[in-house]
Amino acid sequence: MKKLRLIFFSMICFWMLGFASAKADDDYEITKYEVNVDILDNGDARVRQDVAYDFDGDFHGVYYNQDMRGIKGIRDVSAQVTQNGKTIELEEGNSGADNTYGIVENNAQNFKLKLYHKISDDKAVFTYGYTLKQMVTCYNDTAELNWKVIGTGWDHSLHNVKITINLPKKNIDKLQAWTHGPLDGQTKVDKKAGRVIMTLDRNPSNTFVETHMIFPKDVVPYSYNHVFKDAKKRIQKQEAKLVKEANVKREQRRRLKSLFTAFVVVLGVVYVIVAVFVSPGNKTKPEGKYVHSYEIPSVTPEVAYVIDKDVTPNTQAFSAYLMRLAGERRLEIVKSDEDKKDYRIFLKDEKLLDESTFLDYLFTRIGDGTSFSVKEMKKKCRRFKDSKRLNQYFESWARTTKDQADELNYKDKKNSAYGITFGICAVVISFLVIMAALVIMAAVFETSFVTLKGAGLLMVLDLVVWAAYVYYCRTHDKYTTEGRKLRYQIRCFKKMLKDIGKFDLKEVGDIILWERILPYAVAFDLADRVIAALKFEFGEKAIEDAWGPNYIFVMSGSDFGRGFSESFSSALSSVSSSASGGSGGFSSGSSGGVGGGSGGGAF
Repeated sequence: MKKLRLIFFSMICFWMLGFASAKADDDYEITKYEVNVDILDNGDARVRQDVAYDFDGDFHGVYYNQDMRGIKGIRDVSAQVTQNGKTIELEEGNSGADNTYGIVENNAQNFKLKLYHKISDDKAVFTYGYTLKQMVTCYNDTAELNWKVIGTGWDHSLHNVKITINLPKKNIDKLQAWTHGPLDGQTKVDKKAGRVIMTLDRNPSNTFVETHMIFPKDVVPYSYNHVFKDAKKRIQKQEAKLVKEANVKREQRRRLKSLFTAFVVVLGVVYVIVAVFVSPGNKTKPEGKYVHSYEIPSVTPEVAYVIDKDVTPNTQAFSAYLMRLAGERRLEIVKSDEDKKDYRIFLKDEKLLDESTFLDYLFTRIGDGTSFSVKEMKKKCRRFKDSKRLNQYFESWARTTKDQADELNYKDKKNSAYGITFGICAVVISFLVIMAALVIMAAVFETSFVTLKGAGLLMVLDLVVWAAYVYYCRTHDKYTTEGRKLRYQIRCFKKMLKDIGKFDLKEVGDIILWERILPYAVAFDLADRVIAALKFEFGEKAIEDAWGPNYIFVMSGSDFGRGFSESFSSALSSVSSSASGGSGGFSSGSSGGVGGGSGGGAF
């Protein structure tokens, strides 16, 4: 359970760090995008764009491209910027000076405007004003405005989008409007006010929003852009088809969202039923409270480390292994006089070379056959090839030690497999719950109350799933009956070492016995407090008399365990470092409106 939580948390942290690093460069967000269009009685369109930027980094200004294809011209250009409540009218000029704007391109294809305003890590609203000529086309039976107000040239998403188009007359009964773009947008047609309002929470980058409106010709009596043919029925038929297609897509999306949400709910309920009520595997009783045990575990320190944590032994466990061998007089570990962090390990029992290929490698390949030092190990393993070989030998020792623990039959393989499966399933369900909650909150067909309630219920379901997982793990220990007894013995012994100083050390045994105990303290990372307690209880002279030549080494056991582990890890580091026409929703498709490539950004 702890391993799964660590993996899941690491994945989240990795993703967040990756996201943070990706955002480390200068970037910006467009937090609000509003367009107000006044259609003049001659068919021209007076446009005002208010674009709210949130800058992260240093910028010189912003730019805007107006796609001019299908548009007869542009005039009356102006620009301003509002920052910290202060509005600055920008002057036209091509010098690139601060608080000016320049027209850098103006032809039949494109109109490009640059606004120069230095800004760093702040927010500002940039306003563009201009008039587009002859935007309304008058036919025999209707007038038409067909325009991609937002083009595909925006390389950042636009948030909180609002487009308002005001006609020059009010009370227009025959006003119809359709909007093409993302299907979660909304269009409001106000015939009484002669106004059409389009809103959208978020318009993705490189995505257009197009308005298509028809209204009586007398709304623009002075328009001189005429096409002498009928168009109203064709336009209505075209839009009816697009609306039908959009509604079909909406219904498909709604059904998919509902099916996906239902699938997640069913999956969560089935998970809880299986984990709590079916409960496959071998049920176990809760482990008793850990108490002080003065009995040395029946397994070696390195194997005790494996059984306690249920992991492959690390360099700390290997340090405990060397200390155990030194206590058995099969090795001798001597602290260097020249370098306090260096130790030399002498071979006292040659049978060790046959018992461990790793020790054989350390003594014969790193050392001179009779000894090796930590410093020599680091020096000879600087190259990737040598470091990799050292790592391979260490992993071989670690696997052998893990196999020794496995031979004790301490793991319940069935419960372990079920526990891992339930853990993975819980993580997957959590991910699906988050996705389903986002789907519900993005569903425009739901009311806000239903949206929040549905998302909240999904989160409750996720909590129930994790509660079921915790329940399963507590009632299905991954250790066998023999394994639980051994683990209990080891952890009670570990608790005694952890609480050392709170009782008389002589209750545990004499000084000689403590020489055997100390390697366990190194394995459990408790050597510092054990050595301090030994010095206080027995005195250094008594310990030296009892332990003989091992006195200096053993009394620096915490330094050796930590120092050897760090040095050994350093020698291995090179391996790892290489590696309808009324109010409603938007429709998809396009009616062929002008201005499709319009867009902007910052520089």
